[in-house]
Parts: sequence; structure tokens; C-alpha cells
Amino acid sequence: MPAPATRHPLTVADYRQLPPAGPYFQLIEGKLVKVPSPRKSHQNIGTAIFMALLAYVKNGHPCALKTTPFEVYLDDRNVYRPDILLVSAPRESLVLRADAVHGAPDLVVEVLSPSNTRAEKDLKRRAYARAGVAEMWLADSDLRTLEVFRFAENQDRPVMDLAQGDTLTTPLLPGLALNIDTVFGV
Repeated sequence: MPAPATRHPLTVADYRQLPPAGPYFQLIEGKLVKVPSPRKSHQNIGTAIFMALLAYVKNGHPCALKTTPFEVYLDDRNVYRPDILLVSAPRESLVLRADAVHGAPDLVVEVLSPSNTRAEKDLKRRAYARAGVAEMWLADSDLRTLEVFRFAENQDRPVMDLAQGDTLTTPLLPGLALNIDTVFGV
């Protein structure tokens, strides 16, 4: 079945008509955007962050941790596939369903690569903030930096811009210490 593209903005109802097998799309502000296959560096960065978060969860911090292609239905015009998402245990029953997250996860991690533009990520960042996501980490595979957005503090600018030698800590995940060198394989 071809992707519905005859009218804009598209909605979740249009999105749900897509075939379950690839190619995969996200619905960003009512427009279908194809999800390209990630590069090796994109995969490596996502895996490093996921493994650190998984260790955190297994170390006595219960929460739901998911990776792409698990979907996030934010509203009727935005369905995303973040690289990683986390939902705290107290909120799991509110937003986590068998098929997807319906509402705002506590944390989303997006890895930038040449196949997904900063403009696309800025649209998603604004939608995440509107929906009530607490925190977004934006990892740049080319610059080897990680920006941390805490939307309650600032929706437009990162509260931290981390690079080689830095360690990420966050009040969202007490006790987590994520070494940026590990994320980027330094």
C-alpha cells in the first residue's frame, strides 16, 4: 500500500494505514518523513547510550526502556521513532501500551546523522516539549557532542552541551553518570 500523501496535514489515522513492514516513516507535524537506515556511527552511539541506560535500569532503577522502531504517539499529527526512549515506572501505566507509547515519555534520545537533518530534529524537539517530555538528549555523530534539553527549564536551548571528557548526570535519573567518551567511542 503506498504512503498516503494526498493531503496535508496528515493525521494518526493516515499514518496507521501504512504497511507494517518498511519502508518506515515518522509523522512530523502532519508530514510523512521516511526513516532512513542508520549509519554505523549512528548505531554505535545509540547502542552505547542504550547499554548505559540498561545498566542503570538493572541497577535498581525500574523504568521502561525501548529502542527504535518503538513508536511514540504524541498527538494527532506527530508519531515518532526516537532512537531510545525511557518511561519512569510511575508513568508506565499512563502512557505505555503494547504497540507504542501514547503520550510523552520521560526521556527521548535522538542521534543526529547526515540522513536526518537538524531542522527535522528541531521540529521534533518542539513537539516533544509541547507534549510534556521531560528531557531530550541529542547526540551529534559528526561533532561528537551530546546536547541535553530539559524542557521545564528551557524549550529552545540545551541546558548542557557535552563533549569529550564530560560526564552526563541528570536529576531525571539520579545516580546515572554517562561518560561522553564512552558514547562516542573515544
